[in-house]
Amino acid sequence: MALHKVVVSVKDDAAPPLSDVFGIYGFKAASDNRPDARPVVWFFEPDIQTHIELEWEGSDEEIYVTKPRRKDSDPISSYSKHKFRYRQKFVVENSSGGGEYFHNEENPTHMEVLNSSDKKLRFGLAAKVNLGSQPDDFCPYCENVAERGATTSFRLVEKVILFIAQSSAEANVKQGSIVANALSSGVVVDAAAAEDDTYVTFDSATGEWDWEDGQPWVGGIDEGDDLTHFARA
Repeated sequence: MALHKVVVSVKDDAAPPLSDVFGIYGFKAASDNRPDARPVVWFFEPDIQTHIELEWEGSDEEIYVTKPRRKDSDPISSYSKHKFRYRQKFVVENSSGGGEYFHNEENPTHMEVLNSSDKKLRFGLAAKVNLGSQPDDFCPYCENVAERGATTSFRLVEKVILFIAQSSAEANVKQGSIVANALSSGVVVDAAAAEDDTYVTFDSATGEWDWEDGQPWVGGIDEGDDLTHFARA
């Protein structure tokens, strides 16, 4: 499995240091066959430093199954988790998320999940992230609402979307919640296309991101942009 790494330098001219930022949070992209899939906050790290290293293992992920939310701001808490496996179909047999794997050569580039239970459910992907005080556990980062009999097809994508929280609204963003539109400017890193570790800079005085020349796998996001567009591949 490939180890992907993004290094964030925070430029801060304020006093005391980093007085105008509340933390760093991010999303991870996914590829699936459902246009209604939504991005979920993958992590939120409040202990922000001038030098931040974000790492994750490519292809080491899980499928999660859980019940529908009451509202988008409710974070994902308890769920049933299952190992992500290409060339497999996981059939969910009950509303608790239990089920069985089946070999699936018809779609070798994806893993499929079928809701054969009698309830509406949510499917999604979860991955580990190594960053600051984040727990060493799989964290959900996308969500599909699946009616009875619905199938979702997933493929892993090594692209991350990062933001530095600059307002009280962003400071209240919770890991596991849905954020449909960018609350401030952000940066997108396609780690699968990167030739080496990726280095980006955030200027806390201007709220803008910058990156080294010659890194075509890095791009920007403007405040208000539709995150679903960036979180799909």
